[in-house]
Amino acid sequence: MVEQSSRLLCYYDGQPGGTTHTIRCAVRNGLDVYNLAGYDLKTDPFLCLPM
Repeated sequence: MVEQSSRLLCYYDGQPGGTTHTIRCAVRNGLDVYNLAGYDLKTDPFLCLPM
């Protein structure tokens, strides 16, 4: 599903799981990721996103 999308809207509160995996896939595919929970994705240790 991520491969067919242009952006990701999520509610990620910092807990590891399926949302973590989906966010990583979205970033790898160049999607804009919007976290509705307001949690800072760039500093999350489970995501390991490029800054």
